[in-house]
Amino acid sequence: MANAMAHAHEPHLAIYYEHPEWFIPLFAEHDRRGVAYDRLLAHEHAFDPAERTSPYALIVNRMSPSAFKRGHTQAIFGTLPYLAYLKEIGANVLNGYDVYVYEFSKARQLGLFERLRAYPNNPLCHNSMALQCHRGKRIQVTRAHLSPCEEHTAAARVWDHLMFAYHAAISWLIR
Repeated sequence: MANAMAHAHEPHLAIYYEHPEWFIPLFAEHDRRGVAYDRLLAHEHAFDPAERTSPYALIVNRMSPSAFKRGHTQAIFGTLPYLAYLKEIGANVLNGYDVYVYEFSKARQLGLFERLRAYPNNPLCHNSMALQCHRGKRIQVTRAHLSPCEEHTAAARVWDHLMFAYHAAISWLIR
């Protein structure tokens, strides 16, 4: 969906997004300032990989990995190939493929923090049993983005994990 200010013959901005309500203020400000832009709603978006140039001077990726919580799971799976395509054709993208893939992996995030020395060295534990091998070490609790099925399964186990973490913390404190 293009705004009234966008002109087909001039390069302009595209906002690739998933949650319309979150962007009302941004779109209103762009309209107020006369900024030419297109709204690319992720769950309605399609692209032609045979097209080897971008019509946009800049694409701003504001897709949310939590889109599945709002019924837009397909947008998550459409975003990664779209961003890979934009990278391949050399399009200017803010929050492009190489950055966006960090949204999906706590291991990648922690690895980046470690390489930058911006975060303490902490083991990444995917389940409560893995915590036992790190007894006595400082543990950073992380939570990866989960699919709806995984989220349901994880929710069923949350109490067990919380109780394990609680008992592990108490054991560590009183030793």
